[in-house]
Amino acid sequence: MEEPNSPYFREQVDDTVESDPLDGEVIIVEGQAMSLRSYKKRHD
Repeated sequence: MEEPNSPYFREQVDDTVESDPLDGEVIIVEGQAMSLRSYKKRHD
């Protein structure tokens, strides 16, 4: 599995985790950090 934008999204993950503690769990989807809640919403 290759991650074409991995250096970019690694920076983003730090930002998101620091600035968005509300949802508690943050996951990486398709090179983007998002909260578990958003992910579940997207896949309902």
